Amino acid sequence: LRRRAGQRARAGVLGGASLSDSDLSAAYSRVNGSSANDGLGTSLASLGDADGDGFDDLGIGAPGRDAGASGGGALYVIRSSAFPGGNVPASSQVTVLGDTASAGAGTSLLGLGDLNGDGLSDLILGGPDAATGDGAAWLVKSKASSGAWPARTSSADGLLTGSGGAGLGWGLAAIHLGDDGVPDLALGAPDLDVIYVLDGADALDASASAASLARGTVTANLAGSAHGAAMAGGDFNGDGLPDLAIGAPLGDGAATGAGVVTLLLAEPTYPD
Repeated sequence: LRRRAGQRARAGVLGGASLSDSDLSAAYSRVNGSSANDGLGTSLASLGDADGDGFDDLGIGAPGRDAGASGGGALYVIRSSAFPGGNVPASSQVTVLGDTASAGAGTSLLGLGDLNGDGLSDLILGGPDAATGDGAAWLVKSKASSGAWPARTSSADGLLTGSGGAGLGWGLAAIHLGDDGVPDLALGAPDLDVIYVLDGADALDASASAASLARGTVTANLAGSAHGAAMAGGDFNGDGLPDLAIGAPLGDGAATGAGVVTLLLAEPTYPD
């Protein structure tokens, strides 16, 4: 998989308008990208309360941003206090610049909840083009103070890397497999048709390959399907156990390349 070239963009936050309205001038706020081809809005995530003010904050990815490195990408954390605020320059908010050339950090983004027990919601962002397509994902612990956030991905709290042209970081999902209260991570490597499942506690402060930390892997039956390009975790059948939906947009469904979504349902385990 390869992302499309970014274009300068802005994300609108709707308020006071029905979802059927097509006139985005009704939006209370707009977050504007800074430069041509930043690709602001390629990824969006509700981060939960990332700054401790009791309100959810918004994460926005801009994988084409060049300020940290050419094509390094960027993450913007838009605090709830910015809304409603008319036109909000993304660069005026918490900014984490990608400083690995051509990585495209911010292609994907996921709020993880509170990984480290400090009461703030943490996050992970993917850069599937890092290291010539091996891919990478950076874990960032949220900070109550704007100045305490890492300025660049090289200062992130955790780094997970791909290998062999994996494209690691396209698909990201959080699932609760254990009883430690820490969400576990599913990271897609769609160019290898593999998903790595990691214990969230292992990944938090790691600097390692995703494969080396994986507690398990999910591999597609057919190569070339881009298995793991997108994922979602949840309890989809109401049995109280975590399930995982896996997108394979190049898979042969009803027709060649029609795409396939596979739902993996968790099974209960019992003590001996």
